[in-house]
Amino acid sequence: MKYLRMLGMGLIAALLGAALVQEEIAAQEQNPNAKKAASKGPPQKPASTTPPDMTNVPYGSDKKFNVIDLWKAKSDKPTPLVIFIHGGGFGGGAKDQILTQIPLDEFLKAGVSCASIDYRRLQSKPGPRQIIYPTLFLDCARAVQFLRHNAKEWNLDGARFACAGGSAGAGMSLWIGFHKDLADPKSDDPVARESTRLNCVAVFNAQTAYDPRWLKENLPGKAYMVPNIWQLVGIDCPPWGSPAERFDEMFTTLTPEKARLMEDCSPINHLTAAAPPVFLHYLGQPLKPRKDANDNIHQIGFGLRLKEKMDALKVECEIVGGWPQNPESTGPDKTDLEFVLRHFGMKQ
Repeated sequence: MKYLRMLGMGLIAALLGAALVQEEIAAQEQNPNAKKAASKGPPQKPASTTPPDMTNVPYGSDKKFNVIDLWKAKSDKPTPLVIFIHGGGFGGGAKDQILTQIPLDEFLKAGVSCASIDYRRLQSKPGPRQIIYPTLFLDCARAVQFLRHNAKEWNLDGARFACAGGSAGAGMSLWIGFHKDLADPKSDDPVARESTRLNCVAVFNAQTAYDPRWLKENLPGKAYMVPNIWQLVGIDCPPWGSPAERFDEMFTTLTPEKARLMEDCSPINHLTAAAPPVFLHYLGQPLKPRKDANDNIHQIGFGLRLKEKMDALKVECEIVGGWPQNPESTGPDKTDLEFVLRHFGMKQ
């Protein structure tokens, strides 16, 4: 429970902090009781104050955003690694969210190193500065390859890598985990020759698809009307709060190219029997949603739909919900820490 509370408090900080971005604002507008419910949780604890051993290490072409912070667990042998990808609607957030959103100090104490990566921000308007899918996702995948490329030098066990994160960072973590290995053995770039395979993925408030057609068909509410989802593939759309009819009209004008991008950016569409085990946490949402359940862009329905498919493929998918009043889990673990350590073959 201690680590579940820590994860929940990090999420509250993300939702209620000054750095709210459009998708969090949209979620609260859809659920006006969100702040009231969140305020009933326990007091926030201070963030981890453990400084990284390495800061702003460049891993790609963008000197501002293609950077990594690394915390090295003390060990005389190579350590497993958790790679944190921050959320923020693809256009905001920061890599220091790792200090509140995963149990950083507990991972280090258990002998697991941690990295937090940044990536280029979403710029949906057409032009030379446009940054849409797959650029952001490939930035994160390259960070995984970069860390694996430097594993020996930094005392990391390249055979035991996991991804973690929330919201947009959760979606990109799942995408990396499910996507076919992006290693290019023929590349002149030694980093690009490294594998993107993961041992497991442990995320919270995850979107498992970014195709608004899928969202409208599979989930209740207005999740498909969040502008970031459309902008991710470079489509201008009405602002949040516009009538549903304006979004519905956009489905009729989708080009084959944009439709393909929507399908390809959705992690669930890359799922195979070779996928790594997944841990999904949804703050305060019961595993069996009520009729008045949260139906926004962070709803547990994303995870339930993914679990159906993973169960059919006999790949482990564990969901934790119901916190804080009625915590419940579909598997043996109650926290991301327990789940990751188990899949690293380690004891807490």
